[in-house]
Amino acid sequence: MTKGIHDERDPRTTLDDESLEEASTNRFPVVANQKRGKDGFAIWGGMFGAVALGALTLYLMSEARQSASPQPKQAEEMPAIADLQPPPVPQNAVTLVDPLGNSVMGVQPSTVPSGQGVPPVTPPPMATVLPPPTTNFEPRTTDPRSPALILDDYADRLQRRNANRQASAGEVPTTPIGLNNDELFGMRAGEGGSSSATPMANPGATIVAGTLIPAVLETAINSDLPGYTRAFVSQDVRSFDNKTVLLPRGSRLIGQYKSGVAAGQKRAYVIWTRAIRPDGISIDLGSPGTDGSGQTGLPGKVNSHFFQRFGAAILLSVVGALGSRSNDGVVIASGTSAASVAAQSSANIPPTIRVVQGQAVKIFVARDLDFTDALGANL
Repeated sequence: MTKGIHDERDPRTTLDDESLEEASTNRFPVVANQKRGKDGFAIWGGMFGAVALGALTLYLMSEARQSASPQPKQAEEMPAIADLQPPPVPQNAVTLVDPLGNSVMGVQPSTVPSGQGVPPVTPPPMATVLPPPTTNFEPRTTDPRSPALILDDYADRLQRRNANRQASAGEVPTTPIGLNNDELFGMRAGEGGSSSATPMANPGATIVAGTLIPAVLETAINSDLPGYTRAFVSQDVRSFDNKTVLLPRGSRLIGQYKSGVAAGQKRAYVIWTRAIRPDGISIDLGSPGTDGSGQTGLPGKVNSHFFQRFGAAILLSVVGALGSRSNDGVVIASGTSAASVAAQSSANIPPTIRVVQGQAVKIFVARDLDFTDALGANL
């Protein structure tokens, strides 16, 4: 009974022999039913081409090796240089010497016709020696925007002055040798030897050195470029005897400030050059400006230009750090070098000091101010 069930389910039992053979043939893939004659022809053709290519390569290599090897026949035919002998020099030949010291073979005396002298040998023309080019050193022009430099050469001037004075008097120089500028700067108090007391010519018309003149800035100060500033006296300044007002309140002061602030500097250096009274009388000051406590320089707001100095270097460093995640060493090196170049080019930007308008300042009088000639009869 089981066999009958399988026969009913199996379609091969109901097909004839021809249909069964066709069904069995279609079961295999199309590629498996193709003929393999074409594949064999392609394989044999490839093998033949490889053998021919190898033979051609060997032939070309052998030809190149033969052409590179030296020819023995040519080597045998070439005479040895050591075997070559110069021709004999005739005994009656005249040897001439040129200006450079080299011997030159001349003509034989027997070949020169009788009655004629040996023709002179013209020396080769001498090389013309050109003078070295002269370099014209032109004076350098000073940029008005360049930072001003104040040089304290008092030590050198003091040594020269004392040496000249002692040399003219026939004395042995007594100026100490080997002192630095700070030590010589401290000798200013004792310059000139002994000092004699003298009465002041007109105490009622003199503002003595060391007086502090209070003032208020009328113009702001920016140390990016050197320039001028202006202030007005905020309190009356009296004479030495405290009887006469020599600089009344409201007198105008003219000053000049320098640029080129050094790194870490927080004060603007101002020199007050002139004072003008309301009645038109003026006097030269030549005195430095100070703050309220007498310290030299005017304090202000400092801008160090941090991002301008280091912004490009920081940005390039960040880019180089991001590029270091890859294994490309060239990108890392280029980013680092670019950051160093950017830092060097922008690190020299000086800071900027800004002093606002209306700030209270003082002027330290550096010398006696005598108003005798200007006031005269008014005293």
